[in-house]
Amino acid sequence: MYQKKLLHKNCYAVGECGLDKLSKVNYTLQISIFKEHIKLSEEFKKPLIIHCVKAFQDILRLKKELKPTQKWIIHGFNKNSQIATDFIKNDCFLSFGKALLTSTKLQEVFLKIPLENIFLETDENTIKIACIYKKASDIKNIEIEKIEQNIHQNFNKIFKK
Repeated sequence: MYQKKLLHKNCYAVGECGLDKLSKVNYTLQISIFKEHIKLSEEFKKPLIIHCVKAFQDILRLKKELKPTQKWIIHGFNKNSQIATDFIKNDCFLSFGKALLTSTKLQEVFLKIPLENIFLETDENTIKIACIYKKASDIKNIEIEKIEQNIHQNFNKIFKK
């Protein structure tokens, strides 16, 4: 059944999937299922959208261990510069959402990240994406159009093969 869904023309990625150390679900089971999602991502040549809570080192370990060819996007990134750098060095993209509006620490992290490695999102929040684009352009001190252009290029690089 999932094969048919993954082959659908409007299916652009596998996910949101990943690891969450705050979840009540057994962590060993989470790792096993996440590995299956990675296999699906590779088999169907779809990028992986990753949910990660307090499991960044495990995500990076799996990336290094399994050596996937598909791109990984870390959804709702809200961590420090070192973790951001580690993900970028391992060929991941970071997606920023609502936290970018209010967290000065995250804004400092965002400032240092190249536009070639970012996405912006609203997730399920009622905040309009335009607000997040505006904040991103303010932080980077560039026009919104430049942010839009770069994210469009990132999208095409990952999803339009």
